Amino acid sequence: LFAHCCLDHASLINHRWVNRISYAITVRKEQMNPLSLSGLFIVATTLPIGLIVFMYQPRRPLNRIYALFFGVAVSTWGAGSFLIGMTTDSTRAALIWNLAHIGVVLIPVFFYHVVHLLCELQNARPLIASYLFAGISMPIFLFFPSLFFRGVRLLFGTFYYPIPKLEYFLFFACWLSAVTFTQYKLWKQVSIAQDIKKKQLTLFFWGTATGFLGGWTNFLPIFSVDVLP
Repeated sequence: LFAHCCLDHASLINHRWVNRISYAITVRKEQMNPLSLSGLFIVATTLPIGLIVFMYQPRRPLNRIYALFFGVAVSTWGAGSFLIGMTTDSTRAALIWNLAHIGVVLIPVFFYHVVHLLCELQNARPLIASYLFAGISMPIFLFFPSLFFRGVRLLFGTFYYPIPKLEYFLFFACWLSAVTFTQYKLWKQVSIAQDIKKKQLTLFFWGTATGFLGGWTNFLPIFSVDVLP
């Protein structure tokens, strides 16, 4: 009898956890919106790319950093934007925004590292500066997010966006400068490369440029430009 009761209790606990997990991962159609859809698309495209590149040559430094760029940094932002679009709780949305910014911070860092290795750049100072930028920014988003945001606001009656402080403008200016600088260095290499290398760099340049231009719309509402991402 005791064993039977234990089994029934364990079954009830497992059933409750299954229900909780199912509820957490269930995507209800009426909750989907442009932000959550774009986040879902980002994860569905970048995570496989990162895994494929890593599995192709896992010991090659370029493949490892490329996998971190797409499979970790961009995918983290994609997963965060998906969850932000799905949540209806302002407190939870603020927390997810802070965590999603870890991916945002790492995007220019791994992006420059990929270009540094791909183009065989010799100057290591920009690479060190990019990792220093991440080392300063990530702890703030994780432990002192109030330095960047004063709260969140409901946008289009659908999802929450953060309300920035002046310090966030400084952060974003550094972020944008890092991305622009990396695209510039990449374009310089395109102009001097030849044959297959030139085609590879050209495709990578336009692919990343298109991605950043599209991703830019996700941040416009932070700066009170209320457009759908």
